[in-house]
Amino acid sequence: MTLHPQTADLLTMIEGLGLPELEDSTPDEARALRKAMARPSAEPIAESRDLDADGIPVRLYRPETIRSNGLLV
Repeated sequence: MTLHPQTADLLTMIEGLGLPELEDSTPDEARALRKAMARPSAEPIAESRDLDADGIPVRLYRPETIRSNGLLV
């Protein structure tokens, strides 16, 4: 299956950050790095709801300006 172009772009961007491979970090190191890089979204959220993705609990955040049915887990 082909990746959605936005997902492919996201993975390319992440790769370009030069971060250590996940398997080379301890869980605590990976969590600390993710926390240090987290930035709040400037996009206003129009909707937030909890869903079930085939047994995996997910939370859908839908911005006001984009009406897409896509969900990245």
